[in-house]
Amino acid sequence: MQAEQRERVRWTAARRAAHGVLAGLMAAAAGCSNPCQQVCLEMASYAEECGLTVSNDALSACRENYTDAGEEEIKQCQDWDGSADLREWWTCDDVAENFLDGGS
Repeated sequence: MQAEQRERVRWTAARRAAHGVLAGLMAAAAGCSNPCQQVCLEMASYAEECGLTVSNDALSACRENYTDAGEEEIKQCQDWDGSADLREWWTCDDVAENFLDGGS
């Protein structure tokens, strides 16, 4: 009986893993963003708070740069503390120079 239970548990775990992979693929196909692409959105929001205009092209370019972000890059973006880090590390001039390639 224990062998049957173990096999059932293994099958259930395998099925759940397959569902997780499928859900991940569906989310990717639907255009979900990774953590680095999320940082682009936070940068754009901060830029607008600085009085800068963020074009759709600039935001799209930032997000496109991180479409295939590597594992280490994703880890760094996951460790990002959002707007608190952003305001601590970047001035509005930094945002204009680096994020918007000179601002608008």
